[in-house]
Amino acid sequence: MRSTYALTLLPARSQLVRRRIIVIGLTLLLLALSAFHPSVITQAAAGDLDTTFGNGGKVMTDLFAQSEVATAVALQSDGKIVVAGYTAPLANPQTRSDFALARYNPDGTLDASFGNGGKVVTDFDATHQDQAKAVAIQSDGKIIAAGFTSFIGSDDNTDYAFALARYQTDGALDPSFGNHGKVVTNHANPTSFNIYYRESINAIALQNDGKIVASGTAFFNPAQSMDFTTVRYNTDGSLDNSFGTGGKVFTNFASSTAAEPNDSAGEVFIQSDGKILVAGRVHHLTFDYGISRYHSDGRPDLSFGQGGQLTVNALRQGSGNASKETAMTVQADGKILLGGYATLNGISRCALRRFDDAGNADTTFGSSGQVVTNISGAIRSVKMQSNGKILVAGNSSANLGDFTVARYHPSGALDETFTSGGTTTTDFSGSADQLFAAALQSDGKLIAVGAATNREGNFDFAVVRYLSGDSQSGTLYDLCLQDDASKNYLHINSTTGDYLLTRCNDSWLAGTGVVNKTAAAFSLTDESANRLLSVSVNLEKRKAQFSIRTYAPNLKAKMKDRNIDDNSCACP
Repeated sequence: MRSTYALTLLPARSQLVRRRIIVIGLTLLLLALSAFHPSVITQAAAGDLDTTFGNGGKVMTDLFAQSEVATAVALQSDGKIVVAGYTAPLANPQTRSDFALARYNPDGTLDASFGNGGKVVTDFDATHQDQAKAVAIQSDGKIIAAGFTSFIGSDDNTDYAFALARYQTDGALDPSFGNHGKVVTNHANPTSFNIYYRESINAIALQNDGKIVASGTAFFNPAQSMDFTTVRYNTDGSLDNSFGTGGKVFTNFASSTAAEPNDSAGEVFIQSDGKILVAGRVHHLTFDYGISRYHSDGRPDLSFGQGGQLTVNALRQGSGNASKETAMTVQADGKILLGGYATLNGISRCALRRFDDAGNADTTFGSSGQVVTNISGAIRSVKMQSNGKILVAGNSSANLGDFTVARYHPSGALDETFTSGGTTTTDFSGSADQLFAAALQSDGKLIAVGAATNREGNFDFAVVRYLSGDSQSGTLYDLCLQDDASKNYLHINSTTGDYLLTRCNDSWLAGTGVVNKTAAAFSLTDESANRLLSVSVNLEKRKAQFSIRTYAPNLKAKMKDRNIDDNSCACP
């Protein structure tokens, strides 16, 4: 008998709301036995390199026989990977550079349809530095890269200004954006600008209306200090005058009492309610972390921290400075994760903190809201998996520098099912490698980018892809049931009891249940406070039965009984 049932799923950025009970039942046929039997599943572990990508999971790209550093990554809806950074001539890499972009196919090969053989270089000023620090993909597929450009100002000193470029899908500059595809915004007073201060966009985020929010640092006030700087641009590249003052908001942290305060925003996140979170470093005798939150018009959100600001110095332990690197994301429940490094007796260690929506330390996370991992280096990216686990990527200072990735449970404990003890490192050449950014694919695989030393001793773009356990090629989920009509699917780990119910519109419901096995029969039950879930699988009869009762918002999907063996467990 075939039946249709209504299923309410939890949107990826919504909390469970105890509003009503939805009961669903589902009887499914299993696909080929090999998709379910652990003895024939590929035994690649979460955290392993994805050997289907590049050369054993790694790609190095020499763009133009120069020195190239990848600082940002964004993923297109078709699975292609856009990496941005800069390229500099070997003779004077400290004084001359250009924006550099590369686009890769999902298998790690360069996309020949983009620019010149997959590569694009953009020059803002022919004699100075242009570097991309951030990249984003618009809903129409156009690509925005942002960073800084330097030039000789009217005071004969070198000025540094915000710089953005927008590209069409083929890599050509978009003439409808700014000045033939480029926008330069200079905040400094050219008569007093100091060559040692640099204005730069360090992160960008796109609003639902297409406007561009850029965060970074700028020289602003008469005290000659650098401030958190947040700028919003219209879709054509012009400043949005409805934001702050003339499109700009400058924030000087009250804790910045040093002789030359130096506050620099490194991350920006647009919340579902339109509020804007910005995080970075603040100079308070030593370097601490800072988070500021603004209303959608740029006004400080006084409900957050102290007058819209939060200074975080607890990441500093022992002697030395706290982070000059910042990574931030917001969980589905609104909690804020901030990553960087802490110093323990002068040695930097990867550190992670969690706060509630108001900026208070989340004492349920780690030790009083903080986790310091015994990995030398810094966290430069924080990503949330759909099952609530936390992936961080950064740079280890061991072996001159390696890519480092770690995974944590929602409680802050290291996830020991992730490679060996929860952490993994990747070396490219036995020499200096630097990880600067990461992105999470829709199938759960993690892309990390940075720079690796080539045989000539120069830097090349470096890209790595890791299995994170949300795909069938990993062992986090070794059972999978997929609905024929809607393509929604249920992943199960038959050992740990982790499960992930995914709808192909970025909605999901995840949890962990109790596992029981008897011969070829398997069952999973979860009787949490907010749901009742039951799954039974009979491997011999190739049949499964699934039911769930949960409190959730009004998002529905329909699922039918399976009647064919076609479980791809991937969104079409």
